Amino acid sequence: WSGIETVGDSPDDIASNPAVAADANGDLTVFARTTSGQVADAWQQPSAPDGWQWGALAGAGGSPGAITRDPGAARRPGGDVEVFVTRSGGTVRTTRQTAPNADGSWTPWQGIGGSCASSPVPLPLAHRKLAVFCVTKAGTAAVDSWRGGSWHGWEPAGASPSGLTANPAVVSGPAGQTELFVTTASGGLDYAWQSAGGWTWGTPLADGSAGQQVQGTPAAIRWPDGQVRVFAQLASGQLAPGQLGVISQQGTSGPAAWSGWTTTGATMLGSPAAWISASGIPAAGGVDARLRMGSTSFASGKWSAWARFGGGF
Repeated sequence: WSGIETVGDSPDDIASNPAVAADANGDLTVFARTTSGQVADAWQQPSAPDGWQWGALAGAGGSPGAITRDPGAARRPGGDVEVFVTRSGGTVRTTRQTAPNADGSWTPWQGIGGSCASSPVPLPLAHRKLAVFCVTKAGTAAVDSWRGGSWHGWEPAGASPSGLTANPAVVSGPAGQTELFVTTASGGLDYAWQSAGGWTWGTPLADGSAGQQVQGTPAAIRWPDGQVRVFAQLASGQLAPGQLGVISQQGTSGPAAWSGWTTTGATMLGSPAAWISASGIPAAGGVDARLRMGSTSFASGKWSAWARFGGGF
């Protein structure tokens, strides 16, 4: 790791965690809510200070209104990046680049309804579709989909259980199914998958009892073997509080069985991130108990030692 560096001439009124997406040309673009309720935007540009250019606010026409939570962002199947925010009343608004790589040029903010309590979590799908998920004010999971040039409208994610909290994690499984993971207020981790017949909710991956409690927002990725892995902060039980835990799918479809929880050997705060490196190595990271950013990677059948690369948070 290079160490922590400034994201260019970042404004000093950032009030949220950032959302990051890749432009069609591979450069990263970053979005964050400001104290004035707007969404600031920066993108990689070698000639700019520290390699980042801060440009016009996302969304033509100014502020999307009073917003809460963190923004969400994803590259659409057509190559343009789209940004989503949750307003204080629970509705979601969205804006997108006017063309692929058109950093600094945005469509007007569009309302797509909803009754969300969480950040919106977008997921690009096959056949030029896009879905966005949230946890509703009623504590259930909901989804809206972009189909045929318009938003389809918010729908429950099947017979969603109640008591859901934090932000959902979503991933496309190898069989083409969308898989959804959401923590509960009691420390559980509920799980669902989508198939042609709709959404199916499976046995919770953590039921909130001793030894099976998680907290915060989980992270989900598709492993190099095609199966899904889910990472979460283990809250209590037989494993030490604050351990970064992982659970592994044992097949390549939604109904497949799951392993038990294991730990990566890292102790952390907040919610984890997970990714596959350019060389195909799985990794996970976050902020640890010493308030420093760090990560661990999985190679040769085991997790590496926790490597810290930034602090002062």
